[in-house]
Amino acid sequence: MITGMSQKLDQVKISVLLFSDCDAYAQHFTQSVLSYCPLTSIVHADSFDQVTTWLDAMQIDILFVDARMEKIQEWVRSIDNSRIKSMIALIDHSVSSSVQHDLVALDIDGFVLAEHFLNIALRLKEFCRLNLTRELVGEYDTMLQGQVSELFLLHKVVDNTAIMMATLDADLNLMTANESFCTLCHERLLSGKPLSDYLCGELYSHQIRPALGRALLGESVCVQSLAGISEQVPFVQMYCHPLYDFDERVQGVALVLNDISELKLMEQRYQEISREFTTLLNGISDAITLIRSDGTVAWGNQAAETVWNLKVGECIERSCCLSKTGGECVSASRQTDDGPPCLVQRCLARGEKQTELLQATDGRSLGVKVFPLLDDHQQVTGAIRIVSDVTESVQLKNEATQSSRLAALGELAAGVAHEINNPNGLLAMNNGLLEEICRDLMQELADCGGSDGSFGGFSFSDLEEDLPQLFRNNHLATTNIRRIVEDLKQFTRSEMDRFEPVDVNEVVLAASRMVANSLKKSSHHVRIFYAEDLPPLPGSFQGLEQVVINLLMNACQALTTPEQAIEVATCYDPQAQQVCVRVTDDGRGISVEHLDKIFDPFFTTKREEGGTGLGLSVSSRIIKEHGGTLRYDSQLGEGTCVTVLLPVGDTE
Repeated sequence: MITGMSQKLDQVKISVLLFSDCDAYAQHFTQSVLSYCPLTSIVHADSFDQVTTWLDAMQIDILFVDARMEKIQEWVRSIDNSRIKSMIALIDHSVSSSVQHDLVALDIDGFVLAEHFLNIALRLKEFCRLNLTRELVGEYDTMLQGQVSELFLLHKVVDNTAIMMATLDADLNLMTANESFCTLCHERLLSGKPLSDYLCGELYSHQIRPALGRALLGESVCVQSLAGISEQVPFVQMYCHPLYDFDERVQGVALVLNDISELKLMEQRYQEISREFTTLLNGISDAITLIRSDGTVAWGNQAAETVWNLKVGECIERSCCLSKTGGECVSASRQTDDGPPCLVQRCLARGEKQTELLQATDGRSLGVKVFPLLDDHQQVTGAIRIVSDVTESVQLKNEATQSSRLAALGELAAGVAHEINNPNGLLAMNNGLLEEICRDLMQELADCGGSDGSFGGFSFSDLEEDLPQLFRNNHLATTNIRRIVEDLKQFTRSEMDRFEPVDVNEVVLAASRMVANSLKKSSHHVRIFYAEDLPPLPGSFQGLEQVVINLLMNACQALTTPEQAIEVATCYDPQAQQVCVRVTDDGRGISVEHLDKIFDPFFTTKREEGGTGLGLSVSSRIIKEHGGTLRYDSQLGEGTCVTVLLPVGDTE
């Protein structure tokens, strides 16, 4: 009878219909299941009409429905259950509990994880054994023409299974055992013998005996893993179930031992590979993190956990600031027109690779790459983020750029020094010498009585009055030339080597202190308003301070009387994500024809007062490097309003 059952199990062929709209998953399902159950016949339907067609064309034993499809409840409700023997739902983490609850109400026979093909194959084999059990029950009913006891039927049905099964009486003596259990005990006749004779030692007394005792008290017990039960079976999973008589009294225990040695070996191998893989990843200096779809960190290598201080389970919005001090995401304050500012959230939302160079709170330059993880349905299930410290590379690049700029500047400075500074220095020196000579000559002429003569069309008295002023004018001219050269050097120099968080209120305060004397002398009505809760922005404090100083000095020079006012105000526009600095004066204003030229290098309307025309050019360049705008609104005779708009987000 046992031999016949084995042959029947080998000859059973199951027909399976897979209902899934994902062709890639269907192909993977077919290949994986056939590797475990080669006699299984599998057909695929990607629509409800195809399901109906297959049910009309052939007898289906099991229908697997992909619960990840849309409208799955409606389709399952429409399927004719009478035409199939069993219906199983394939699920994963994306299938909500409400959908599962609906499927249970629609008489789904069970659930299995869509990617766990071994469990799917086990379902098929359980289905085979169930059908065979029903067939054998029918054969025994016919043969015995009566009822067969449940215990005897169980013994016969499972006699040839690889699972080790036995029944014990209340004294834990063996009553029945299948072939596999007899093989474990190395004896064919076990009835009436104590179980402790075969499963002895500490394993029996410490783990098996207490579990059997609980079963005798009416409790079903499962021990997930027992090690060392025999040399042939290193690991087993043990189940102990109470046996009841007709009066519902416990009379014994059903003992089931499932050989999980192969599974344990696979688990050990997996752990070894995992350790090797983890060691490999921990040897990488880049911070690598696996991020779930909800934005929490599922795993991180050693660099991510120690260098970047990322902890498993933390929300990435709190973790991707990439610094040991914590805080918010370094890019979360930057608003973009094309999605969330955080790279991770943008990758999870779009399903596309994201890259960016970010500035950490401790000053490092970090190259960040975020890659999406997609399932068979091309749905984003998570992301992998790799963060590299590229500070040295950025510094080398900046140094190369600066070196090139310095080389050009050095060549320009050398030309300026040769063409302007040297002749200008000679003029300044000669002017002083000539002034002394003329002073002595004038004294000699006066002593010799030459004061009545004419010199170059000038009388002696005119020369005596005008010559000192002429020499003073020459001195002022050479000084002005030297200042123009210095301004030219400043115009070619970049101070934006590295942006840092800047408080614009602090910039305005520092600038106003620098020009406090000029403000006090120019106006009796200087008002400065600082906005509250002004967000910081990435920038150069010195560069922005230079801009505000230039604007304040221009405002002072525009006033005609001290009664005219100067007003400075800061504010923040949350919709535009911009910080605004506004400088207003009641001075003489700027004519329309001059407004278009005020940012041109060397253009100035104050040449007589010593203006070089480089102040607003330098200021305009600095604001552009910050990604902002500098706007002048002015009318002649009605004053001027200068508006500086600076974005709060990162600047490349």
